[in-house]
Amino acid sequence: MHMVERVIARPGKRVGKESAPMALGDQIGEASGTITGTRVIKSIGTQAQIEVSFQGSGTMLGQDITDIGTYWQTLRAGACSTAKGTYSI
Repeated sequence: MHMVERVIARPGKRVGKESAPMALGDQIGEASGTITGTRVIKSIGTQAQIEVSFQGSGTMLGQDITDIGTYWQTLRAGACSTAKGTYSI
């Protein structure tokens, strides 16, 4: 099983790293980058929705790539969260 490095970041700079198990199958690429912006979309009671934009570069199937994207994360009580977003390579 491959390990994937997840970078915990703030806009414009990294602040920490951790490793987590990757999904089953072969790794087809690797990319790294920075968070370019964050904003709170709405806050209702104990839930907050945050928009995160990012950009980076890396390789996929042996080809150089540049990636950009935005995702929306809903933070809930009890340290639970869900996310969905868009991504372009």
